[in-house]
Amino acid sequence: MMKKSIISSALAVHLCAMAASAISIPAVYAVDTFYVSNTPNEKGTYYKTQPTSSELAIGHSAEKVPSTSAIAQWLPELMQSFEKLPEVQSQIALKRQALIKVSAADNAVYNPELGLDYQYAPDDDTYTVAVSQTIDWSDKRGAAIRVAQLESEIVLTQISTSRSQLLSQQLLVLVTLQQQQKLLSFNQQQFDLARAQLALAEQRVEAGDIALVELQLMRLDVANNAAELAIAEQALINAETAAYSLYGSESLPHIELMSLIDTNLSQEVDSRLPALKSLYQQVMLSKLSVGQLKAELAQDPSISLSAEREGSDNKFGVGISIPLSIRNDYSDTLNSANEGIAIAEQNYLASERSLHQQWRQFNRGLPRLLARYQDWIALVELSGQEAAASLSVQWQSGDIGTSEYLQSQRQMSSSVIAGLSLEASLYQQWLSWMGDSGQLEKVLLEQLSGQQNQAQFNPDNSQIKG
Repeated sequence: MMKKSIISSALAVHLCAMAASAISIPAVYAVDTFYVSNTPNEKGTYYKTQPTSSELAIGHSAEKVPSTSAIAQWLPELMQSFEKLPEVQSQIALKRQALIKVSAADNAVYNPELGLDYQYAPDDDTYTVAVSQTIDWSDKRGAAIRVAQLESEIVLTQISTSRSQLLSQQLLVLVTLQQQQKLLSFNQQQFDLARAQLALAEQRVEAGDIALVELQLMRLDVANNAAELAIAEQALINAETAAYSLYGSESLPHIELMSLIDTNLSQEVDSRLPALKSLYQQVMLSKLSVGQLKAELAQDPSISLSAEREGSDNKFGVGISIPLSIRNDYSDTLNSANEGIAIAEQNYLASERSLHQQWRQFNRGLPRLLARYQDWIALVELSGQEAAASLSVQWQSGDIGTSEYLQSQRQMSSSVIAGLSLEASLYQQWLSWMGDSGQLEKVLLEQLSGQQNQAQFNPDNSQIKG
């Protein structure tokens, strides 16, 4: 009897530590600095405000909430991998192409023409040399330059928006992978805890403390945890495959975005918003294109100089030719181009309305979601750890029945999974808006620059380094 009591006590301590460790997974994202330990302190709790040196050395006994300076640790590495993506390299080539088009538009529109003519006659042969040059009277070159410059700006704006969207996809893939890793870790801990409790239940059945049906319930709980663990493993495999396929490497940075989630980092919807800026530029381009078309359809005069030798006589001539728009004045072509302006304007207004709705949803939904997530954090800190630490002991001592214990375990497990879902929703909503609106890359780089500048300040001697 003494031996069984010693075994039961040892198992109880082990199970309490595992339960506290399971609850500590979401608690590391608390707003305030908070540490979670797998070892209870002298007060019997599993948390404290400062880690010991041994815990920091181990790295797994205590975890710290990500600070706002963490972006300087993972963003440079992420951007290095980002710049190597084929999609980004294609955008770099697209930039070069846009600059070449501007340079090409600055070239002359017309080249001179050289004409040679020879006429045979019985008495006198005639030789003629003529040079003609069409004058860009309608300023086709200037119109082409203006259009090419605006097209180049549109390309750069679209690339900026595309980069933010692609960066959003990358970050979402990474946070999904990290969420699945946390979920797998939690399910593994729950499975280990259930197996340890099953071993204790078998001992209690032999001792007559609990009925055989309660042992069967414990076995069903182990089977349920094993199934959830298998599902979590498959979800992690899928997330890893998506991440490795996108990055082309299994060396992935660990990112921390929670400290950046803030609606104030996003600008409101107007023509300066990157996702709308290119559409606004499309409206301007349609107007410039009409001007360019008018210049292209305008009839430019040609001037020619000629020298002729007929027998012993030398002749010189100057000529001018002006095409006449008599049979076709191109009015239908111009009217069609004018309709393009209306189409571009309506496309802009439709996109603006859609983005306004997305912005309203983001601006209204994200603060509420963040508040609920922080409420969940506070509730887990106050009640989750204490419940996990004492639940196994109460079941072992007989204070609560097996059904009540399993129900409580399931409730705590659901609470943790709900918190992970809340966290995933925060990432999804923030990254989707910031990426689709084209602001994400700019915001991340601004935050990185600000934190690097702040890191140069030394609070010990109040001096600026370097």
